Amino acid sequence: MTIKTLYILFFLLLPISLLSGNDRYDLSSFQFLKVQPTARNAALENAGTSLYGSIENLSSNPAGIFFPGQMEFSMHYMNWLHEIHYTSLAYGIRLDDSSILGFGVLGLFYGDIPVVNFNSSGELSETGNTSAYDFAFSACYHRRLTGMISSGVSLKVLYEQIEKERATGLALDTGVLIHLMDNKLNLGLAVLNIGPEIKFSGKKDDLPLSVNTGISVKLIQQKEHSGLIALDMIYPNDEKMKTRLGIEYGLMDLFFGRAGYQTGDDLSTWSIGCGLKLKIGSKVIRADYTYLPRSELNNTHIIGLVIGLN
Repeated sequence: MTIKTLYILFFLLLPISLLSGNDRYDLSSFQFLKVQPTARNAALENAGTSLYGSIENLSSNPAGIFFPGQMEFSMHYMNWLHEIHYTSLAYGIRLDDSSILGFGVLGLFYGDIPVVNFNSSGELSETGNTSAYDFAFSACYHRRLTGMISSGVSLKVLYEQIEKERATGLALDTGVLIHLMDNKLNLGLAVLNIGPEIKFSGKKDDLPLSVNTGISVKLIQQKEHSGLIALDMIYPNDEKMKTRLGIEYGLMDLFFGRAGYQTGDDLSTWSIGCGLKLKIGSKVIRADYTYLPRSELNNTHIIGLVIGLN
C-alpha cells in the first residue's frame, strides 16, 4: 500500500472514528475559537481546511500556512454581534525552503456589560458595568514533508475573564494537506482544539473539538483569470455536522470576488466578500472585506490586511 493511499484512508476514517455516534450537543467552553477571524476565509464561509499559501490559514489548518516569501503578517478586525469585537494577528517567518514558524493572537472583546442587582426595594436595577474578554495565543510549526504532503501543528494558550472569574487552558491544533495535480487539487484534514476540560466558575467543560475535512480545486489558473472552489465537512463535538462551500474568482491577480454557503448554522448561511492585491517592490499587500448577514442580529463586517515580504 502506497503512502498516498494511506493518507487518503486517514482522511476518510479519522472523522468517523473520532466522532461517529456522537449524540452530545452540550455547549463547550471557549466558543470564540469556532469563529473564523480572517476576512478571506469568512467570505468562503470558512471552507478553509484545504486552503494553502498564507499565514492567515493558521486558524483553519496549521498545514496551510506556507507562503512564498520570507515573511508574512496578517491582521483582521470583525464587529461581531452588537458591541462584540473580534481581532486577530498572525505573523510567519520562513525557516528554510520547506518550514514555516508562525505566531498568532486572537482576542474577543465583549464591550460594556451591564451589572444587574436587586436594589433596596427588591427590584432589579443596573448598578454599573463590567467587561469580559477571551484570548488565544498560538505558536505553529509547518513543514512540507514531500512534494505531495504538508503538515502543521499549533499550540494555543487560552485565557478567559468575566469580572473576577478567570479560566486558562491549553489546546492543540494539527493538520495535514495532500497536494495533487501540481497543487491544483488539495485535500485537507485538521483536528482543532484538542485539550483537557477547562474549569470556569466551578464548572468543567470540554473544549470545542472539531474534526474538519476539506477539498479545494483551482478550476482556472491563468494570467488574467483564476477560479477556486472549496468544500469542507465539519464534525464538531457539541453540534451537528456542518457543510461549507466557498468560491473565489480572481481577475488579473489584482481583484478577487468571493462567496460562500453553509448548512447547519442558525446564525449565518451565506457570505460575500472581495479583495484587492497589490505588488509594491518586494512587498505583496492584500486588503480584504467580508459581509456576513444575520437575520435577527447585527450584520457582521470583517476587514483584513495581509502583507508579505519576498
